[in-house]
Amino acid sequence: MLAYKCNSGAGFNRFFVTPDGIENHGVIFPYNMPIGGYDGRGELDYHAGRIGMAYAWSNQVMSANFDPYTGIITNPITLDSGDFNGNGPFGIEFSPDGSKMYFTLWYTMPLALFQYNFATSALTQYNPPAGGTVNNGFGQIELGRDGKLYAIQDGGTRIVVVNNPNGIPTFNNINTGSTLGLGISDPIQSDILSEDIFTSDTLCRVAGAQVTLFPIDPNYTYEWASASDPTNILQQGSNFQFTMGLNDTAFIANAISTTSGCALTVAGCGRYKYFILNSPTIDAGPNTIIDPGESVTLKLQA
Repeated sequence: MLAYKCNSGAGFNRFFVTPDGIENHGVIFPYNMPIGGYDGRGELDYHAGRIGMAYAWSNQVMSANFDPYTGIITNPITLDSGDFNGNGPFGIEFSPDGSKMYFTLWYTMPLALFQYNFATSALTQYNPPAGGTVNNGFGQIELGRDGKLYAIQDGGTRIVVVNNPNGIPTFNNINTGSTLGLGISDPIQSDILSEDIFTSDTLCRVAGAQVTLFPIDPNYTYEWASASDPTNILQQGSNFQFTMGLNDTAFIANAISTTSGCALTVAGCGRYKYFILNSPTIDAGPNTIIDPGESVTLKLQA
């Protein structure tokens, strides 16, 4: 579990959640608080090998690579702009393919959210239509199981839908009929609820074997990456070939299209994880003749 520690020793803390409780492993990545009125509010989010942190009451957003297996944070990026100065960023989320980061502004009217493109470093502001009366700007923004983003209107009755978040977004509103606050639930995220969006397979192969991985639907193009570094795309294609090493490994296949990314609700389109376990070569020893009534102990040698 990852959390940001405010005030003294500001930085990111790592916690291990075990059957016996929660172990605090201290600050693993120092990162100073923004100067000004930041008081600990703002969303911390993780997706596709990256974390993002929004610092409300400031003009600062932070993002970095994060390895959930080792807990190591690297390559931090700080966005600091007068365009979102004042009440500052509050909600933060990533596009399904991890190429873009979105963050919302709190207590800012008209409604404002930003898209940051990791490939080009371009920061783009959007002002989605509120669709009704809203008093306090945006709250959280979250990724839905349909590959769209959902941003809640604090003090309003509508949720803004961000269509095509992998590319140039468009917007529409969902009217809830009730006055909303700052929070929108994390469990709507696509890799939690839908098995057809994140499925897995486990294989066993001996070291040196040539292995070919196939997704469910070969008609789609897939981006293949190591599960330990999902942001490093190893290959694009309808299958993936590699030579099995001495250690267990895992790969992720993300379905993509030729334009704006794969719609996660399409059958056969989504994200697949493959666990490949090393199969040791087993030597059962020399042949043994057992006469009637005799017994022998067989010892396997890996």
